[in-house]
Amino acid sequence: MQERLCDRWDALIADCTEESLAAKFSYSNTRGDAMELVLGTVLAHVFNHGTHHRGQMSTALVAAGVKYPAMDLLYFADPGA
Repeated sequence: MQERLCDRWDALIADCTEESLAAKFSYSNTRGDAMELVLGTVLAHVFNHGTHHRGQMSTALVAAGVKYPAMDLLYFADPGA
């Protein structure tokens, strides 16, 4: 499931152009209010929000004494780092 979701994100990002990232994106917030922002801003928020939750998860795991998998970009970019 997770890999399929990642594949969908990869496809979405691959199709992005400067023009599409600058275009308005319409959505509803959690209260149901109609909202509109620039797509690039929305995507930046989504990725940043995921980083926030990964930080929460790693903090909870450390507090529970659980060794969690590496999440550092350098680990994935250069496993020998």
